[in-house]
Amino acid sequence: MTETETSPLIIRSSPHIRTSESVPRIMWTVNAVLAPVGVFAVWWFGWKALLTIVLCVGSAVLAEALAQRFRKVKITCWDGSAFLTGLLFAYVMPANQPWYVSVFGSAFAILVAKHAFGGLGNNIWNPALVARAFVLAAWPAATILGAAWPRPAEATPPLLYDLDGRAALTAPSPLTDPEVESAAQWRAAVDRNLLLSTGQDPADPSASKGKAYLLLLFGMRNGCLGETMGFLLILGGLFLMIRGYVDWRVPVFFCLTVLVLAFVLPERIRLAGGGTAWSSWFSGDALRHLLGGGLLIGALFMATDMVTSPVSHKGAIIFAVGCGVLTALIRVAGGYPEGVSYSIILMNTAVPLIDRHTRPRTYGEVEE
Repeated sequence: MTETETSPLIIRSSPHIRTSESVPRIMWTVNAVLAPVGVFAVWWFGWKALLTIVLCVGSAVLAEALAQRFRKVKITCWDGSAFLTGLLFAYVMPANQPWYVSVFGSAFAILVAKHAFGGLGNNIWNPALVARAFVLAAWPAATILGAAWPRPAEATPPLLYDLDGRAALTAPSPLTDPEVESAAQWRAAVDRNLLLSTGQDPADPSASKGKAYLLLLFGMRNGCLGETMGFLLILGGLFLMIRGYVDWRVPVFFCLTVLVLAFVLPERIRLAGGGTAWSSWFSGDALRHLLGGGLLIGALFMATDMVTSPVSHKGAIIFAVGCGVLTALIRVAGGYPEGVSYSIILMNTAVPLIDRHTRPRTYGEVEE
């Protein structure tokens, strides 16, 4: 027996630190965290939400299996990654979208946004958000830009045997860029729409913005089926941060940037006469921007994707601030009311550049 064989030191290549974590374990944990959000969506919007989730998830898993079989690689469609992509895509879409939007959108996410780049770990952009951008361009009238959004049909949630009752009616989404006669009317119009979006009557003396914020936090509004329940999204995000699956810097700096800019920047106003005006500086409703739209699900579950976000702490902060700046600019000055998805996609594109300039120096490296 040689000296090397009797030595207590074991010499081997990296990695030297091993963990019990694996891709399936991480993916199914995130799916489990997001499950209560889907349960609430079905409870709130009705059976159409359930159908959308089933179609999106089923199409994503099937597309994953077909893509891997075509590429002649190991089929791993049950590792939870495709399931998560389909689930997130469903969550950022309205509950009453046509079935073909769910099917083709999920297939596009897996086949084009993921496997065209080599599969899991090689994609440049978040597949669910790329699919959202695709269906928004392909079927705008049937998806986000449609004139009607699903909303609860009654004041109280349905029983399980009457799940079709909640999405039976539709109502126009409250204006985020209200038509007013003058810039002076803008604040009153925004406050009125905030109350209407949460089912409050502006003429009711008991109606208040504080109550509206609470209703937004607990999902009592219309919108995409997975973005409304902010409270569950926050709880799920905190759990993932504690487990170490999510870098807290990304959602924290993302949301803080939007909060600050939403308060500071003036918002563009479309006047009833056809012109435009601007609100005053330092007059924005920051909480409306935080709790309304898809900021929470985007910051907590989309921007934090391990594959498409920076690897260093400094890079994560730069990435998050960039997402926040783009989101705020699109919302307050752009022609599209929601900027979360596009901001994340654009910053995903910049991740290789961010990683190049923020990677830590190798131990012992000497600059030339």
